[in-house]
Amino acid sequence: MHGECTDKITGKESVIAKLGYWPEFCDAKFLEFGFCHYVGSAAHLSMLLHYIDTEKGLDLNVRIVLSGIIDMEFDDLVTENVVDRINLIPGKDGAKCEIEAAYGLHGECSCAVAHIELVSKKTC
Repeated sequence: MHGECTDKITGKESVIAKLGYWPEFCDAKFLEFGFCHYVGSAAHLSMLLHYIDTEKGLDLNVRIVLSGIIDMEFDDLVTENVVDRINLIPGKDGAKCEIEAAYGLHGECSCAVAHIELVSKKTC
């Protein structure tokens, strides 16, 4: 992520500072998955993930908020959804989020801006 696209995905540095890398979120579980679209405002999607790095002994909750939804398509939302990989890709006109499932929810979304926040952290 260099140049003009860096402002399309913000907040990654808090996760990278804690883990030392940006994770693919393999085996992370969705704790929350919410879509909001009110009349006269931009749509946004919020995801709260529970991610564990067993090698480092870290247990993290990470929120990803996609604002200004341009288009999205998700399938197979079930009661317990487990991630295989999440790709956040910056682009000229926004960002793209691709979710590959180990089980349950999968799909993709294009948005104006993606924001990542380290919500909580603890040692296993």
